Amino acid sequence: MSMYKFVKGARLFMQGKREENDYDNVADTFSGTVDDEEDVRAVHTYRNTEMEGTTSGERYSKSVKRGNIRHRSTRTVRKVTTITRGEQSVTSESVLNYSNENKQSYPSINNNKKNLKFRVVEKEDLTAKEALLRWAQKTTHKYPGVEVRDFTQSWRDGLALNAIIHRNRPDLLDWRQVEKREVRERIDLAFHVMDREYGVTRLLDPEDVDTPEPDEKSIITYVSQLYDVFPEPPPGHPLFDAEAAKKFDQFKELASSLHQWIREHTTIMQDRNFPNTLIEMKRLSEESNRFRVEDIPPRLHEKEKLFAVFRDIERQMKDANFELDRDLYPDNIERSWSQLMMLFQERDTMIHEEIARLEKLQRLAEKIHQEAKMTDSKLDDIEAWIEDEAKRIDHLHPKDAKNNCEQIERELARTEETIKSMFSDVQILRDNRFSQSQDLHRRVQQVHEKWVNIRTLLQTKLINILSIHTNPDFKFLAECTEWVAKKLTQLKESEYGTDMQTVKVEYDRHQKEHKVIDQFQGNVEKCREAEVKFHGEELKIYGERMTILQKAYNELLVLSNKRVSDLHSLYDFMQAAHAELTWLNDREDKESGRDWSDKNLKLTEVEQYYEKLMSELEKRETQFSSVMDRGESLIIGHHSASQVIEAHMLAMQNKWAWLLQLTLCLETHLKHTGTSHRFFHECSVAEEFMTQKEEILNNHFAQADFKLEDGENLLKEMQQLREELAGYEDEVQRLIEASGDIVPLRQRRERLRNPVEAIAICKYSSTTISINRDEVVTVKDNTNQKAWKFTTSRGQAGEAPGVMFLLPPPDQEAVDTAEKLKRHYDRVITLWQKKHLRMRQNMIFATIKVVKSWDFEQYLSMDKETRTNIRRALNEDAEKLIQEGEQNDPQLRRLEREIAEVNRLFDEWERRALMEDEKRNALKLFTDMCNTLEMTLSEYEKTIIKVCKAPLPRDVESLQTLVISHKEFESDLQSQEPTVNNVKSLFNNIPQKTPKDQAKLDKVLDQWDRIWSYSSYYVERLKTVEITLTGLEEVTTVVTEFEMKLASYDSMPSDMDNLRKAHDDLMTLEADIQDKQGLIDQLQEDVKHVRPSVEKTRPNVAKNPDVDRLEEDVNRMSKRWGNCCMQVVERLRSCEAACELLEKYNMSYQTETNWMDELDSKLRNLEELEEARAKEAWEKHVQCFDEAGERAPHVEQVNTLGGRYVREAKIYDLRLERFQCDLEEVHPSLDGSIKKRNKQSGADTVSQELDLFNLKYQRLCESLRSRLEAVGDESKDDPEIQSKLTNLLLVPLAVVRTFREFLGTDLESASQNRVIEEEVITKATNSTETENQIENQESQENQKSVALVTITNKESSPVKTNVVVAKNGDSSLNGDSTDSHSVDTGNTLTFNEIRTGKRIELASAGISTDLSVGAGGIVDPITGQPLSLDEAIRCGLVDTST
Repeated sequence: MSMYKFVKGARLFMQGKREENDYDNVADTFSGTVDDEEDVRAVHTYRNTEMEGTTSGERYSKSVKRGNIRHRSTRTVRKVTTITRGEQSVTSESVLNYSNENKQSYPSINNNKKNLKFRVVEKEDLTAKEALLRWAQKTTHKYPGVEVRDFTQSWRDGLALNAIIHRNRPDLLDWRQVEKREVRERIDLAFHVMDREYGVTRLLDPEDVDTPEPDEKSIITYVSQLYDVFPEPPPGHPLFDAEAAKKFDQFKELASSLHQWIREHTTIMQDRNFPNTLIEMKRLSEESNRFRVEDIPPRLHEKEKLFAVFRDIERQMKDANFELDRDLYPDNIERSWSQLMMLFQERDTMIHEEIARLEKLQRLAEKIHQEAKMTDSKLDDIEAWIEDEAKRIDHLHPKDAKNNCEQIERELARTEETIKSMFSDVQILRDNRFSQSQDLHRRVQQVHEKWVNIRTLLQTKLINILSIHTNPDFKFLAECTEWVAKKLTQLKESEYGTDMQTVKVEYDRHQKEHKVIDQFQGNVEKCREAEVKFHGEELKIYGERMTILQKAYNELLVLSNKRVSDLHSLYDFMQAAHAELTWLNDREDKESGRDWSDKNLKLTEVEQYYEKLMSELEKRETQFSSVMDRGESLIIGHHSASQVIEAHMLAMQNKWAWLLQLTLCLETHLKHTGTSHRFFHECSVAEEFMTQKEEILNNHFAQADFKLEDGENLLKEMQQLREELAGYEDEVQRLIEASGDIVPLRQRRERLRNPVEAIAICKYSSTTISINRDEVVTVKDNTNQKAWKFTTSRGQAGEAPGVMFLLPPPDQEAVDTAEKLKRHYDRVITLWQKKHLRMRQNMIFATIKVVKSWDFEQYLSMDKETRTNIRRALNEDAEKLIQEGEQNDPQLRRLEREIAEVNRLFDEWERRALMEDEKRNALKLFTDMCNTLEMTLSEYEKTIIKVCKAPLPRDVESLQTLVISHKEFESDLQSQEPTVNNVKSLFNNIPQKTPKDQAKLDKVLDQWDRIWSYSSYYVERLKTVEITLTGLEEVTTVVTEFEMKLASYDSMPSDMDNLRKAHDDLMTLEADIQDKQGLIDQLQEDVKHVRPSVEKTRPNVAKNPDVDRLEEDVNRMSKRWGNCCMQVVERLRSCEAACELLEKYNMSYQTETNWMDELDSKLRNLEELEEARAKEAWEKHVQCFDEAGERAPHVEQVNTLGGRYVREAKIYDLRLERFQCDLEEVHPSLDGSIKKRNKQSGADTVSQELDLFNLKYQRLCESLRSRLEAVGDESKDDPEIQSKLTNLLLVPLAVVRTFREFLGTDLESASQNRVIEEEVITKATNSTETENQIENQESQENQKSVALVTITNKESSPVKTNVVVAKNGDSSLNGDSTDSHSVDTGNTLTFNEIRTGKRIELASAGISTDLSVGAGGIVDPITGQPLSLDEAIRCGLVDTST
């Protein structure tokens, strides 16, 4: 056990005290004490302790991670400390003068012997560790980045050690250079400087400090040595500027002066020891007034001046990082000033209060004097009364005597209360240090002694005679009676609470109280049992009092039980009522906050909510009624808390009634809002309709030159358009009328500029105002949706929720919209009239033109009625147009001229026709009409045959055009049916029918039926094609969506989380594919019906290319769909296999990496073996070498698992890239960024990881071999070691089959089966590429692994580098191998994969990667020389962060 025990010191850090068992008998030369006086002196004890090393050991291990390699080392430290006691010296010095006398010096220590001096100042109660920590914090204060909090983590970065040295010896270190150094370099620098300059022993290495868990004891020991060298830091700080410090000291002096004045007066103002005389207190009041008037104003001016000075130097303080006492900062001075002012105000107030208190005490003393005088006189009277009663007690009945004694006792009790009051008042005077309190206390004491004497006289002369009444049983009975009466009063006056929380508190409290009352039954039984002890008159009196007690207790017990029941029922009711009120408040808030003016309000959801709310109200009404019935029953049962129950019932009723009113508001607003939304929607539809018709009139009906048939069609269309417009007039008028009933919604949200009237939807009442339903109010402010400000018709102002008001129609926006719609309609009608008049004029001119083009034969070919109708129609239309048009219209003048010429022409032809009519007969009429009809039908037949032969449409829009055209065709064909019937009628009118006439009629009828047959087949064809094209477009969208999703996938990741996420995404995609499979199947079924329907319309056509094309589109889409399905299945299989392989690989890789770290740690520990133990070192090196050789299969297993994963990842990535390339053929506009991924693929990540892993293993083996050779060279005299060394050197290094060799043999089969076969199937014609793939496979079987890396710099020509990795791990650059190929890929880094025959893009042109890593090591891309891992890292060829 050590002689010294470390205890708390003050300014420094530790104190040496002798243990009780001080076996060395070293005398303690210091036995003095330190006086606690103003001139404080510090006592310092120095003990010279010599440290000597003896033999003992401690073994510990550590693990350090450098880059991706973890090094584990074991270190044995042999040391023990024997303390040799020396002499002890005692000195003393002034603590107050120490800082001024302590000039900066640089102490030195003898290198031969290290002395630890423990300086002790007994001022505070600190441990040695805490004192040392404070010294370190003080020394390193203000150093950037240094924060000493403990003796472990705070010293890891080495800055604290260097800060201690720089603070005391700034000439030894450059602090800025120290900050730039590495952590261990800083630590080593500090150790070196202290060892060189002061001989401080290096107890630690930098690795011992820069560790996650530094040894606390070792650091404390070393820091203690630093303290011994630098016990007190110099007053100046080496990082600060001298001139700025001078300015700062000036400010500090001014601030210290003001702060000292504030502290002194604060101490004065904190003094509350006032004198107890009124005169002295008034003198203090005068001093307080003087301080307010004379002392405070100058100091206030000084404080403001100081604050101004601080603002001038504040920036310099921040730049120089000056340390200023927190008390001297302006904010703290202001805080101290405020505290002083507050204390002054409090002291001044207390002085005035003390004066008032002393005056009050004076009045109390006078009162005590008067009461003492009166009480003394009353005691004299009572004494005389006792003497009189004592004389006649023998002549009185005991009961009367007892009553007289009780009267005397009552008088004495009242007198006693008076005396107690006087004592209490006197105690008040004494507590308040009243000057006459002692005299008054003696006077009251005399009165009390007199009362005691009289009480004794009563006891001896009267009460002892009536001792029966002083029996303990009577006393206990009285106490029980008093307790029961007190509890009865307490229960009757108790409250029940006003809400659920207070009721719960009362309920819990009374349950405990009821338990006490119930247990009091035992005391009542004791009183009952004591009744047998009395007889006669005593028994009678006791029985009467017992009856009173029993009756009162029974009443107490009944009242307590009733209170328990009432509280329980009240709490149950409050719980139910609270639940109902909460539900009602939630619904009220939702309705009050709804914005009905929102145009995006979803009315469907609001209607559903309204139905749900009404349903909930119906269902909840029973529950609500149950709660109300429960409360009603409690009130009928005269519950003690009926007022609380009635208040909650009233609140529930009001809330329920208000919610019902809100449902009425909801229904009303819902109706009006729906009407408003429908109105504006209908107006929008009407506007679009009229705009469309206006465009038709301006475009379609603006033709001036057309044929008669086209003109007739245009007139018909215009008439149809007019009918539509006429029918729409009612709709426009309806909207105009409806606009007057639309309520203004937007006005509810907009800020009112002027007051508006509103209608109350429901009844509303509050404490200040009441509104009836349908009452009209004037709204003045609607900014708060839940509280509209309004004024009633009676002039009352108030606030109410905006939801209960309805702004009356009309809505100005709705009216304006309707009027705008009406004006638009009138414009369209006017436009139609103009266009119709112009169309009729052009039609007459076209008809006149046609008539003028006729010759007589054409005129004669028409029947007379037709000719008459044409002439009459022309004249009537012309006359009507002339009457309707304007007189100055030049077109009308032209029309008059043209119609006169046509009439003359008709007159001439009519005259000639009369002569020809007599020559015609019925047969001629039939023949002519039949020929005409045959020609017309031939045109129709040609049209339908042409349509049937036309190619099938490629999209739905073209198909719709064909459908519309065919409808028009059938409509025109149907118009020929009257002509066919007319031909039949003429045939029947022929008197003598010949077979030739019959054949002509049959030919026309057969042609008519054939045309209709073609038309029906064509309609069927259009239907089947429409179904197929619609399905094809839908399937195309689905397939494209899946292709884009599959193309957007990244390459296979190398971490399990992302790999599982990719697997989950593929599973989801597979489920989506199964859902969409029905669309593909339906499309394949629909396309089968297209060919039969087309062949019906083309009976004599052998080939239908358009049908083949449509079927080819469907098959192509099915193939794309199948490709998507196959992609999902194959990717799922690859992900599942990769998950299993990656998990096994990670476990094996971690195991082998840990083994290599442990082996490397062993090798490092072996370096410390001494030369004398060379034999042991040799054996351990041989063991490590054998262990490395035995570990080769495990290392190869890691390469095998990693290679299998790399193979699977590469196949996955190849398939993904192939899919993306094929997708570009389908979607040429596909964004190429889908294929460009900045993220490194999982195969590349694992490959790089395995390359470093193999390099690490190879480096470890080579290091072992070199270490063996080195140990053998050191032991050349040992033949056994030399013999074993020769044998070991003959044995080759462990040969490990790396993952690249595995890829060379195993990837070719999997790659060929999964990727190349798919490429051969899809591109069978590319035989040359297949042959090249076979040649590459053969060359790779011989070469095992060939990688081509082409790196192109933008500023230089492409440089081709062939890296050939052989089985034994050697690599060569720019080799002469005939199987290696050089390919210039421009600005792309490419890698020719084994047996794929397809180039994979690895990186973009901006990537500069000159690192060539093979199975054998790292090769310099410029010199071609092999590099070690450390050299590659220094050259920047290996990124240690990955």
